[in-house]
Amino acid sequence: VQVKIVTPDGVYRTANECQSTDLFFALRGGGGSAFGVVIESTHRVEPLFPIQAAVLKFTPSASTDLAAWYSLMVDNSYKWANEGWGGHIVGPTLIHVTPLLSTEEARASMQPAVDFVTAHNGTVTIEELPSYLAFFTKYVTSAQAAVGPEIELGTRLIPSKFFSTAEGRSQFSALINDTLSFASPYIVAGTPWLYNATAGATAVTPAWRDAIWHLSVRAELFQYNDTLEERVEKYQGLSEHIQKFRDLTPGSGAYFNEGDVYEPDHETAYWGDNYAKLLAVKQKYDPHGLLDCWQCAGWSALFRRSLHSDDDSLLLDDVGFEGARRTHSQRTACLFTAISTQGTSLSQDDLLPVSSALSSPTLTPRRTFTSSSLPPTKTTPAGGTGVWPG
Repeated sequence: VQVKIVTPDGVYRTANECQSTDLFFALRGGGGSAFGVVIESTHRVEPLFPIQAAVLKFTPSASTDLAAWYSLMVDNSYKWANEGWGGHIVGPTLIHVTPLLSTEEARASMQPAVDFVTAHNGTVTIEELPSYLAFFTKYVTSAQAAVGPEIELGTRLIPSKFFSTAEGRSQFSALINDTLSFASPYIVAGTPWLYNATAGATAVTPAWRDAIWHLSVRAELFQYNDTLEERVEKYQGLSEHIQKFRDLTPGSGAYFNEGDVYEPDHETAYWGDNYAKLLAVKQKYDPHGLLDCWQCAGWSALFRRSLHSDDDSLLLDDVGFEGARRTHSQRTACLFTAISTQGTSLSQDDLLPVSSALSSPTLTPRRTFTSSSLPPTKTTPAGGTGVWPG
């Protein structure tokens, strides 16, 4: 309900529904690293209440088992969404919770999935827990891994019509079946489908409100012995598969934090009709583009321009940025880390390439970045860091 933030002009601001409302809009869904350094945030808390938890798992004995399982998930997810169920579907595993049903109602609701899992010699747990914290402690904390994998993600918000109509379910299930040869989609069920919301109150894409699923396709990357060609193939394969879901759902969107690195229309995908307002906020509080991140508000001015030209003199005028230029038109997957201390102006030495480049027709060698013409009076906040795949 409130954020305290230092903006790039060095001003300490309080943003809420009564003051700095435009900044408050941007900070709720507008993407990280673009508007300032958040010092403090205040959140509304909810009273404790019991929830029903459903945890179902089975081991597929044939490739057709997963296709049938996902089809069952599609067929039931509209009903489940309206009953308050939310959670994850990861291959042959479903973990859902709802605060709206009794234990008996939860069992009846999940019966189609229970029957399927039981027929495949899986395990079923449906139980009431006293709070979400109790659920989290039992099922999430216990499953944490010591080290996470390196993965590449592509995501899409799947509109309700692909769950509420027979034609939509058929089209969507067929595409999932086609994708299984590449990877099992990771599903987050539990979008704000049931929640009342004030249109335009946050920068989140309006497509989020009509989605039943947040679907992601994942590819594991950067194993220690992967060749350059293998890495490129994984990036390209991921983008090709998530593109099929974009084609199926024109006008929908994606989740910024788990988007395809090469999302072709990131402004529309991540923010929809909110992007123009979001960009105006960026211009107001960071007119020189001191803060930046991959495909966040104003990113196109800093990075995309050089993908199609070798002209080193192109100004970054898309959002009113002055001076910062990029050379070498080839696309890449290079990371840059900005390292700063209080009172130190951002300089070329602050931008350090920290990864090797990829080479392919669409992912080609490292580009260089020059920041010599950024306004010398601008400074980065104490301890601020940022990472950009560029």
